[in-house]
Amino acid sequence: MLKKDQITKIATTLRITETDLINALTSTEEIELTIPELNVLSTEDLTLRDANSKKVGYTEGKTAGLEMWVKDTKEKHGLEFEGKEPEKLIEALTSKVLKEAKIEPSKQVEELNKVVANLQKNVSAFESEKQSLLSQIEATKTDAQLLSYLPKERISSMNDNEYLTIIKSALEITTEDGKQVVKKGGEIVRNPTTQAPLEISEVINSYFTERKWIAEGQEGKQGRGGSGSAGAGGVPLKLSELQKSFEAQGKSMQGSEFMAAVQEAVSKNPNFDMNA
Repeated sequence: MLKKDQITKIATTLRITETDLINALTSTEEIELTIPELNVLSTEDLTLRDANSKKVGYTEGKTAGLEMWVKDTKEKHGLEFEGKEPEKLIEALTSKVLKEAKIEPSKQVEELNKVVANLQKNVSAFESEKQSLLSQIEATKTDAQLLSYLPKERISSMNDNEYLTIIKSALEITTEDGKQVVKKGGEIVRNPTTQAPLEISEVINSYFTERKWIAEGQEGKQGRGGSGSAGAGGVPLKLSELQKSFEAQGKSMQGSEFMAAVQEAVSKNPNFDMNA
């Protein structure tokens, strides 16, 4: 036999009397118990139903409010259109404004497009000019920095601009992790012991020493192969050889062609002597 409070709870849930339930449970014969149709919901189901009811109420209220706003705006501006959709209100209001202003929509759009196009062109030109100026400023700053690092004992075979051209073709000054570093052949030039990136001034000084562009200790030294000789493949070993070659061909040594030849000789011959 079930406990009294459980019988009461079951009878209440099934919406029948306790007596009918007890009789059905204690009867030794098969009997029919009339139970009304019920929708039994758990606590979770009730919570979800209440939440959905609130959402539906909010949505319905929002829709009603929007329709009321459309109606009020329609009456305020004396507009005529069917329906309560905001899109129709906007369309009717736009049509009225254009009509009152006596401007054809196509002409208005055309004028607007012209204004936008001119603005875009001006902005584009300004940005292009701005970037060009910024690039020139950065290039000038870099050149000035490199010139300041040229060794004081450099030989006078070339002027500073010529030195600068060769250095910029051989070394790349870039910024990594917020610090300027020098790259040679795509790799950062590092201290062989600590592997820390070398300072720009150190790299340039070392480069001048490698190329024998330092005046000190150069007296009596000649490029590989001796005086008046040339390296493999006819590559000049000394600046004087290259100068004689240009003179023999009647070419000027003041232009970009001579500088290009010097750069090529330096790249092909690490011992190219700029002082001989």
